[in-house]
Amino acid sequence: MRRNLAESNQSSGTAVQIRPGSYPSGVRGGFYPLEVLTIRDILADCEGVVRWGGDDRVPDESLFYVDVAPTTGGSRTSPGSSASGPSLRAGAWGA
Repeated sequence: MRRNLAESNQSSGTAVQIRPGSYPSGVRGGFYPLEVLTIRDILADCEGVVRWGGDDRVPDESLFYVDVAPTTGGSRTSPGSSASGPSLRAGAWGA
């Protein structure tokens, strides 16, 4: 595992690779334009909490990871409030 890189987040459970053999690291263009539009739409719904490895300087289109620092202290907010990030309520992802 390489430190200070997005894929190192996989060991902490804050990153996931989807079909990594299909989207090799360092290569762009593995998705059709409509698929990229769908990825961007999902990322917009995540309100900056999730980052796509396809946007990195050295792309890894299979990689998605949490892109916010953990909070320390403070109060917890209810799910779905603007302070807690995107809501994961039923149907939020078009299901």
